[in-house]
Amino acid sequence: MLYTESESVASNSPSPLITIGLPVHNAANCVADALRSILAQTLTDWELVVVDDGSTDASLEIIGKVRDQRILLLPQDGQRRGLAARLNQITRLARRP
Repeated sequence: MLYTESESVASNSPSPLITIGLPVHNAANCVADALRSILAQTLTDWELVVVDDGSTDASLEIIGKVRDQRILLLPQDGQRRGLAARLNQITRLARRP
C-alpha cells in the first residue's frame, strides 16, 4: 500500500506483532531479494515500512510491484536525508505500540 507520511493506517486495524523497517537508497539491484526474503518468513504477523531516501534508480518501481497489504510504502520525497533520519521516520510510522 502506498501511504503519505501524514496518512495513518486505520486505527481499528490490529497492530502487527513486528514492524520491519526498510530504508532504501538506490537499491534496485537488491531490493527484490530483500522483499522476497521478508515475504518468505514463516511468521506472518508483521508490517514492512519502506522509506525511500532520495533514490534515482528503479527501487520504488520494483517495490511498488509487490502487492501485499502488510507493506507500507512512502512515496519518494526526493531528498537524501541519511539513514538515521529515515530510521526515525520509520519508527514514527510503525503501528506497533
